[in-house]
Amino acid sequence: MNKYTYTATRRYKHDPLGVNLEMRLGNDFLMLYGWVGLTPVLTTNSALKCHAVSLGMGVRL
Repeated sequence: MNKYTYTATRRYKHDPLGVNLEMRLGNDFLMLYGWVGLTPVLTTNSALKCHAVSLGMGVRL
């Protein structure tokens, strides 16, 4: 077994509101999109600065 114990903590709080940036490019056949959260996911100073990111591609057949 692992000698380290990991427990959930209440120090990290999820930010329910945020500002996002979204971009879409495409034509009849191909579409590319990107989305990034400009505000961090977690609200406390002790948490890592994590930002949500999404990339995608769509193809019309």
